[in-house]
Amino acid sequence: AYYAQASVKELATLWIAAAMALAVASAAGRRIGWRSAIPVALLLGAGMYVLNVAILAWIGIPLAVFAAMLLWQRRGAWSWRGALAAGGAAVVAVALAYPALEGARTFFAAAKSTLTAQGELGNLVAPLSWWEGLGIWPMGDFRFAPNTHQQLGFAVMGIGLAAAVLGLLWLLRRRPLGPSLFVASLLIALVVLTRRGSPWANAKTLMIASSAVVLTAMLGVVALRQAGRRVESWVLAGIVAAGVLWTNALVYRDVNLAPRARLTDLARVAQHVAGRGPAWLDEHDEFAAHFMRGLAVSNSPMAPPPLRADLPARPQYLTEFPWDVNEVDPGYLQRFNVIVLRRSPIASPPPADFRPVTGSRHYAAWQRGGTPAATVLEHVPLGGVRRTQAGRVAPCALLRRVATRATAQGARLAYVERPELPVFVPVQGRHDPRWVSLPGGDPLSLHPGGGGGRVQGSIDVPAGGRYRVWVQGTFDRRWRIEIDGRRVGSVAEALGAQGQFVDAGTAVLAAGRHGITVVRTSTTPAPGIDGTTRLLGPIVLDPVSDRPTVRYLAPRDAASLCGRRLAWVEIVR
Repeated sequence: AYYAQASVKELATLWIAAAMALAVASAAGRRIGWRSAIPVALLLGAGMYVLNVAILAWIGIPLAVFAAMLLWQRRGAWSWRGALAAGGAAVVAVALAYPALEGARTFFAAAKSTLTAQGELGNLVAPLSWWEGLGIWPMGDFRFAPNTHQQLGFAVMGIGLAAAVLGLLWLLRRRPLGPSLFVASLLIALVVLTRRGSPWANAKTLMIASSAVVLTAMLGVVALRQAGRRVESWVLAGIVAAGVLWTNALVYRDVNLAPRARLTDLARVAQHVAGRGPAWLDEHDEFAAHFMRGLAVSNSPMAPPPLRADLPARPQYLTEFPWDVNEVDPGYLQRFNVIVLRRSPIASPPPADFRPVTGSRHYAAWQRGGTPAATVLEHVPLGGVRRTQAGRVAPCALLRRVATRATAQGARLAYVERPELPVFVPVQGRHDPRWVSLPGGDPLSLHPGGGGGRVQGSIDVPAGGRYRVWVQGTFDRRWRIEIDGRRVGSVAEALGAQGQFVDAGTAVLAAGRHGITVVRTSTTPAPGIDGTTRLLGPIVLDPVSDRPTVRYLAPRDAASLCGRRLAWVEIVR
């Protein structure tokens, strides 16, 4: 599961712990020299690059055993060769680890705030169950408890636990150095680190330790075999292996596949404006820093943009939704030379002093320097607060006040007009009862539990014409959109930030009410076709002719905007 979410540090820690146990075990029973010391030094240096000095929690015991063996062999009879081997290994280890040691202070500062904070869940929803350490957890997303075949799953887990107990007894009796070092290192680290670690840090420690538990369970198979229980050993091996492979198959099916098309688009847009940063991206994507490298991009939820003082705080379920230009403090946006926005039917365009320079299917970029040139003196937002519309009706009283301020400054008005958009909200349609809104999640989105299915409803179109169909959500397998029984298009493999919109195609529609259906194809064993992060949100129709364009007028004509739907109004000079 950790491999499937690209958590390489934890996997590398596991590899280094296993290799270190083997390296130390191979040195036992023979005279320790360069051949034995250099591999240990290399592994220590590699571990420092992975986890800095924290790697000692997992390899400290083998290192201590290695040092004890060396001292015991050389007791009272140190030679220049022995000293050279020990000193050379120490020099190699320090040289390899030195660059990592330089960042030790920064590492500990970060670790103190995230790895020990008791409320730090990271990407978890709750602390993990200790039962997951068995390596048998028949659920595609390890953050949740198994929700199908529970009786069978817990029966297999019980057999796995019994095998681990049997294997532990075999270890205590036979004491093979390599497996003993590996199991002891990982389990002791688990006990010590989880006493003060955060739930997020404890999950990482539990994942690393689970390999020791699975190994111990398979040593229980060895114990049965050596006791002459051949048939029983094969049955036990089959059950433990089946439980682990069952878990892996579910993880494989629920893995998140990278949205290659979108990330390629992001790289192309970034390349077009390379060297013109700093840049602001309106959505959180942890890979943006890589694909927009060289632009000094800001988009992290760890440091969200300051929002307007007159807006209430975002609800928790909107934390990772894209930010709208109208939500953000206007002064903050003026710090950037480039603004990159995700394509969306409800996104507000940047201020008038930015001009569009490039775009793709998924993103569009604006650069400072509007045409005609404008200096924004005041930004008055109207849209960007509602979840399904691009703007709202401009109150006449507000427009009069803005016009008065513009006149006093000898400035003019800029504005962007947006139409009212037809919207279908899936939670209000007919759908499979297993499709639900997740507790504490977005109330306008459905999680498609139970595999394939469909949502049906209707949507009102105020005027005939060609419409682009936008679907909000995060998608895995193919989702097909139909209007009046005719296929409009589909979306697939479009994972990303919650609240993103995906272009599903266009449709020519007459004015009036139309039937709309969203079909999720049936499940398959293929990877990336299920998961708890999949959501279906509102479907919005945007006229193809809708081009958010900045227009200007004199303050004395502000009354002509009364009652029209606007994204924003600005005072510009």
